[in-house]
Amino acid sequence: MTLSPHDLASRAVQQRWRLIRQHTLIGWMLVAGQAVVFAQAGQADVQQPVDSAETSVQLQTFDAVWNQVREQYFDYSRIEQDWLSARETWRPQAAGASRAELRGLLNDMLEVVGESHFIVLPPTQITIPGNEDNAASGAVADEAQGSEPADQPTGLGVRLIDDALVIDRVAEINAEQIQPGWLLVAIGDQVLQPLIEETLDITEPAARKRATLYLEASANALIAYQSADEPVTLTLLDADYEERIVTPNTDPESLNIVQIGNLPGLAFQYRADTLGEPESCIGRITFTSWVPELMERFLENRDALFACRGLIIDLRGNLGGVLTTMMPLTSHLVDEVVLLGQLKREDGRIDFRAFPRTVADDGSRITPFDGPVAILIDSLSASTSEMFSAGVQSLGRARIFGSQSPGMALPAQMLPLPNGDRLMYAFADYIDGQGRRIEGIGVVPDQPINPTRAELLEGDDLPLEAAIKWIQASQ
Repeated sequence: MTLSPHDLASRAVQQRWRLIRQHTLIGWMLVAGQAVVFAQAGQADVQQPVDSAETSVQLQTFDAVWNQVREQYFDYSRIEQDWLSARETWRPQAAGASRAELRGLLNDMLEVVGESHFIVLPPTQITIPGNEDNAASGAVADEAQGSEPADQPTGLGVRLIDDALVIDRVAEINAEQIQPGWLLVAIGDQVLQPLIEETLDITEPAARKRATLYLEASANALIAYQSADEPVTLTLLDADYEERIVTPNTDPESLNIVQIGNLPGLAFQYRADTLGEPESCIGRITFTSWVPELMERFLENRDALFACRGLIIDLRGNLGGVLTTMMPLTSHLVDEVVLLGQLKREDGRIDFRAFPRTVADDGSRITPFDGPVAILIDSLSASTSEMFSAGVQSLGRARIFGSQSPGMALPAQMLPLPNGDRLMYAFADYIDGQGRRIEGIGVVPDQPINPTRAELLEGDDLPLEAAIKWIQASQ
């Protein structure tokens, strides 16, 4: 068969996008936040004199970042003149910069793009015993998956409410020494108020939104996981503003490190339970990232969850993961083929469609869930969490409760850099099934509920309570 030039070009595009589909990573923001906010605060790199060899590496790193944006950014024509000027401004400074200084310089330059998922990250991650060297270089051995991590979960979460970082989630393992609503003042020796003030002083709305996400994500990364060898103390103010210094307890059994290609491991936690009496129960699932293992865990509980009258999917604090994992979950919630969203570039597009799941792995017939579905989101429900929420919301298949999401919903990949850092960059635009762009806007809940410190101190979870009430009223 003879192929025309058009056919050959089409096949080349299809092959390239097939590769993209296989390796797209969305929203690896937990590490991103830690890199930007805390590493640049002086915890990551010791400043050393820069020799000629390092100067060469730093310039190679600068050029790698600059060229990748020029070649891969889907809306490059919009920023072309500014990007060319940025090279003239920033490259001379890169020559004499240390790694930490260069990282800050590059991230300042990436602000020219004005989109999420453009950030230079240090080579850090949750470590695994016996693989510390690999962790430093960003590699995780295959056999590490599922092993006990050196960094263990505390079950703690924090959000920026008004002008303070407030504890909003406390697992049972720490319930006797920490309460929701307490103020987080310091993590180890790092006092947080200057970082909060710096974030709130940013006047440009998009930059302030990104900085807020990075601040919340980095604070969560540092309190949600504790090193088994070097635990970090937290300085807190309780309901009466009395100072409490606490070393959080950890639960090593609840965490799995998931390896995706040659990328650093992603922390994955999953919980499924039912609320209420058996005859009128409501199923609930909570997970920390979108990874292939999600469906393995979900299928273990599917029958029990779907026996209930409604389903709650709690995506609060879920910063994203692998974009393609949202389709298999959706396939259990719809009875017809649906379009969740599209990736768009000049050279083509990819449709993300979910097909109803009617046959189980063992060949038996199953029926998608037809009861009401509620989704809980907040300011840290980013990337894939936003794409999934917006997609099922646009279909009218779910009702969204909570706080507006951050609007950081672009497909991104990771590029290793010559100096050992990594560049996260967005390579395509994304719209939901109704053609709405989520980037810069976020998912607007059907029932907006923003947390307050007073409610947290009372032990109230208003988004969850509202979702339960709506499901009960739906039948």
